[in-house]
Amino acid sequence: MINPSEKELKLLHLSKYPPRQGGMDKLLRLHANNKESVYGMLRHKNLPTVGFSTNLPFFLQRSALKRLSSLSESHDVSIYYNCWGADLFSSYDRATLRIGYIHNHFPNFENYIRHFAPYLDGFFTVNPATTQTTREILNQTHPPQNIQTINLPINPPNSIPAISKKNVIGLVGRINYEQKRYDRLPEFATLLSKIRPDMRIEVMGDGPKKSELIRRTNHLENISYLPWKISDAYWKTLSSWK
Repeated sequence: MINPSEKELKLLHLSKYPPRQGGMDKLLRLHANNKESVYGMLRHKNLPTVGFSTNLPFFLQRSALKRLSSLSESHDVSIYYNCWGADLFSSYDRATLRIGYIHNHFPNFENYIRHFAPYLDGFFTVNPATTQTTREILNQTHPPQNIQTINLPINPPNSIPAISKKNVIGLVGRINYEQKRYDRLPEFATLLSKIRPDMRIEVMGDGPKKSELIRRTNHLENISYLPWKISDAYWKTLSSWK
């Protein structure tokens, strides 16, 4: 094992796609801006990738497998974002340690973790509850110190002007169904309109299901969709939600 006190570890950040949009992508960009190695596994014409294509079986793509081995060999730790690719590529990974970075509490989480555990030396998660759950699931294979919480770099302003709370339930984040469960929103909004007609729902964000969700809720008057906001505008909006 590497003793972190002996040297500064050289990290290789590996995600399914190179950084684009979204919370995890922003984190990857922060690491890239810090001169750390950040690569998407799948090929992209304009961004740094290992170079795998979805058109061929991965084990036949020798140049990409060789590139992964070469990249990882010069790093101390490989970090697999949401574990993607660890089961397929860890045998080609030459880094001393391989870590799964869990950014979501996935559906069927226990099966997910058990599947990837044999290929990884440890896990980072973004909240203590997920860390504890992962430790309990892997108590026979991974010591607790190998599963740690990493706080996300969220920096709210030191002071936010006093804003009166509106009767609003706010939703923020990537709009999809499997993980964020926005598929439940139409039914929830319908029930809310009957039980608490004074309450409204505001959805701030974007995602692959946004257009479909807008169509499904177009008949509901208690839902509105906000464009993504940044900096002070973001925090003021969140502060106005009850």
